[in-house]
Amino acid sequence: MSSPEELVQLAGQLHEIGRFYRAEGKRSHSYEGVTLTDSEIWALCVMSGSEGITQNDLGRRILISKSAVSSLAERLEQKGLIRRDRAGVSYQLFLTDLGRKVCQASQEACYRWANEMAEAIPVELEELKAANRVLEAIKTYLGQKYMPN
Repeated sequence: MSSPEELVQLAGQLHEIGRFYRAEGKRSHSYEGVTLTDSEIWALCVMSGSEGITQNDLGRRILISKSAVSSLAERLEQKGLIRRDRAGVSYQLFLTDLGRKVCQASQEACYRWANEMAEAIPVELEELKAANRVLEAIKTYLGQKYMPN
């Protein structure tokens, strides 16, 4: 069973890590001559593994509202990174060739960052897997509680 004290400590650590991440995320990133926010990059990466995902499903996957995902998709379309096809009351989203190139370049940058972290932080693979399981459980719980359907 979980310890409330440990979960409070973990929440504090996540908050602090989130502050660093948000500070980094405020900087814009440029790939293939296109300037993007972290949210735009994240959405492209999700779409790259789910070609044809609907806007509604993308919003659920990246935990943003319907209006926010609509604005995000419009920006990505204006930048030439995605194509939106009407699908009933929603849209299906598809990466353009430029969108795939930008996603690939951002993923390469992410792996460079991850390699740097892996070298700097002496953590065993099993510890990382356990941490990922705990974080996934927390994300699932919070998603069900605060972002139902």
